[in-house]
Amino acid sequence: GNISPTRNTIDLGMELQDTRLEFMQSFCGSFMHDIAMNGTGHLRLHGPLNAINLEGEVEAGGAFTLTSTNCQYTMEKGAITFVPNDIRFNTVPITDKSGGVAYLTGGVHHRNLGRISYDITAKTKRFIAYDRPIPDAEDTFCGHIVIDGEIGIHGKGNEVNITADCTPLKDSNFTYNASSPEAIRSQDFITWGSMEKKSIHGSTTAEKDSGTKR
Repeated sequence: GNISPTRNTIDLGMELQDTRLEFMQSFCGSFMHDIAMNGTGHLRLHGPLNAINLEGEVEAGGAFTLTSTNCQYTMEKGAITFVPNDIRFNTVPITDKSGGVAYLTGGVHHRNLGRISYDITAKTKRFIAYDRPIPDAEDTFCGHIVIDGEIGIHGKGNEVNITADCTPLKDSNFTYNASSPEAIRSQDFITWGSMEKKSIHGSTTAEKDSGTKR
């Protein structure tokens, strides 16, 4: 490739062979940490020096931790596509510590490698979505939650919003600190589905409605 300061352009081709993807920290560091990813494929870094972009295809593998939920996941042979101003996850499988699998779609958006935002969706039948069994001093709640459903991760800069349309499964537990009235007033981000009692084979059970549960 070439770099031309006089023309103010760059055009570099890169062939990756199990190469460390250190640059993913810049794109995903606001909502992930302990990112240790390698990739194989090809990338092209090109454009005006003040408006650079990435294009190519990479098969990535490694591990990362989702900061807000404290969940560590691994990825194997995840297909990631780089197009101008977008990094797309092509139904990428990720695995939790118990072997549960979710599939990522969506991507990370940017403007010439800056002004980063993201809209990522994970769909699963059984997956650890929250794993903070022991609360930190500033935590309002703690627990270990396994779900069936869909999780969304959206945000920009240091703003992270996590949404969920899911059902908690067996072995889930959740502790919420409502010891002070102020805690109750300030934490309005959990929406509970209503409960409808139904009789099944002579026994009374509670069945969650189809509303959003977070």
